[in-house]
Amino acid sequence: MYDTLLTELHLSSIQANKPDSWEWRHDNSKTYFVKSAYKLLSQRHQQQSLLAKHSHLLWRSRAPLKVITFCWRLFQDRIPSKDALFRRGVSLTNGGEISCSFCNEESESSAHLFSYCHLTYTVWQFFYNWLNISVALHSSPFHNFLYHMGMVKDKKCWPLWNMIWFAIIWTT
Repeated sequence: MYDTLLTELHLSSIQANKPDSWEWRHDNSKTYFVKSAYKLLSQRHQQQSLLAKHSHLLWRSRAPLKVITFCWRLFQDRIPSKDALFRRGVSLTNGGEISCSFCNEESESSAHLFSYCHLTYTVWQFFYNWLNISVALHSSPFHNFLYHMGMVKDKKCWPLWNMIWFAIIWTT
């Protein structure tokens, strides 16, 4: 939370010629409404509820516990990516550069590394093309997981389908 505050303060600009005013960034009108705050909090709660609702797909897997734990941390955005380390105030040895180690095109976040980095995206597309499945990946690893698991309707196939997802995540 402290890091977020510092980031926000650095992004703010003080204008001496204008009077001070409040601004609510979570509504297009820049005006605070209880409705917009409620919507913001509800969306965050909904994401956590969705994760809790579908966590059995993760924890009942036959994958090694270290892989399951890694994926749980990935879903919670708790992977020590360059972006996450920077947000937590950890000094990076490469001069604070947070661009992706694989593509150098975007900041290295968990979502980027495991969903839409060119290298990772190529691996996912290769796998799905091999099965003649056309997909558009979500930007969230958790939503990719739900989408992947939703492709199989026969629950008997879920353990294998689940393991394939874990194997791709673990090896990319």
